[in-house]
Amino acid sequence: MNQRPKFHFFGDPICLASMIIYAVNRWYLKQYHIGGAFTQGYVNDLLCLPLFLPLILGVQRMIGLRKHDAPPRMWEVVQHAIIFSILFEVILPRSPRQFHTTADPWDAVAYLIGGVAAWFCWRFLAARKSAASSQSERVAAAAGIGSALRA
Repeated sequence: MNQRPKFHFFGDPICLASMIIYAVNRWYLKQYHIGGAFTQGYVNDLLCLPLFLPLILGVQRMIGLRKHDAPPRMWEVVQHAIIFSILFEVILPRSPRQFHTTADPWDAVAYLIGGVAAWFCWRFLAARKSAASSQSERVAAAAGIGSALRA
């Protein structure tokens, strides 16, 4: 009866931490020019998939496009990195009046690096939850066996 731990799309700790880091970067680090070019240009790009992928997959789950509650898979990370790269680095920069963005190929690299780093974190957290769940099942089973022998 070992079930895979449920992924909490809208309460994912990686997503929530990314939101906090984004806020700190946006309203503190960038404002006071702390961290140089990295915080000015790439922190938000690194946070893009860890922040948005759980929310996107959660909506897909709600409307029935995603049939499981497992953490994001690697192909989903890569797929969304490609989608974000095409949208934000190819399509939107062609409309500078509507969108204030520039095409930077390093942004696409940052999307992928952030997504892959988040994927490793999601795998680690899922494995930890699974191990804790398995251990509690073993303890419950042992307690059940012990009480059955005493009866």
